[in-house]
Amino acid sequence: MGGIIFYFFTENFAAEVLFDEHFSSAPIRQAAGVQHLVIVGRKRERDENNRFAQSCDFSNRRCTGSANYQIGPAVLFGHVIEKGLNRAVHPVLPVCFPDRLLIGMTTRFFERKGIDLVENILDDLMGLGVGFVIQGTGEERHHYFLQEMSLKYPGRMGLAIGFTDELAHQIIAGADIFLMPSRYEPCGLDQMYCLRYGTIPVVRATGGLDETVQEFDPATGAGTGFKFSGYTPAELLAAVQRALAVYEQPAVWEALMKSNMALDYSWGKTAAPKYVDVYQLAAEKRQRLLGG
Repeated sequence: MGGIIFYFFTENFAAEVLFDEHFSSAPIRQAAGVQHLVIVGRKRERDENNRFAQSCDFSNRRCTGSANYQIGPAVLFGHVIEKGLNRAVHPVLPVCFPDRLLIGMTTRFFERKGIDLVENILDDLMGLGVGFVIQGTGEERHHYFLQEMSLKYPGRMGLAIGFTDELAHQIIAGADIFLMPSRYEPCGLDQMYCLRYGTIPVVRATGGLDETVQEFDPATGAGTGFKFSGYTPAELLAAVQRALAVYEQPAVWEALMKSNMALDYSWGKTAAPKYVDVYQLAAEKRQRLLGG
């Protein structure tokens, strides 16, 4: 029999499935005759350019040289606001955010998405004087815990149980920092949206998150966000604290935002060339099998 070709969203995730102990029981670990692991897509592109063109006027997302900047029509909670000056109020999330910084998250409330890590550091986050808004749905134990925490920190934490794509994009666009602490992630899309919106991602270095977000170095200006490796609350909190330290340097933060928004992860620059390689490989193998 010929070899098997497996397709994954990112090269990192392909390697993790084969060698990471988290996937020790995955069928692929027992598969015989594996010859190729290839990346065939870094992000799904379902007319995303039109979505962003309609939802956000990027020319209006400007920095003023301080921590205060504003975004255009697609802003947190559907209002034109100035971050650091005024926080809008949404009927689903009736909170008045602090002036310092807003952390956002929209996810499924399951361990694989890292919600347990976030729950473990919520008190610490609130102790840093930030605002936190989260949208999602999943296991009821997480619903109950997050509801209790939102009551514990009125005016500081906003919670929306459920999911709408519109609110998800408003949270991503309106937050200063966005959390993606996944245990594993085949690709991930929200970190891509963060880069387009100028929102800084804090992610766990796994799968597609590790490939698409590079640790930011304030000294050189290289990088796009902040990462942590170990699946622990302490490492997540440390990554957030590194982001907060950079936020306190307005000129550096502004440069990071603008650099991220100029990145190009379009289909033609990422996945399309890989598809060509796969088709060429398949054609060559078929020709060999047919004796051509």
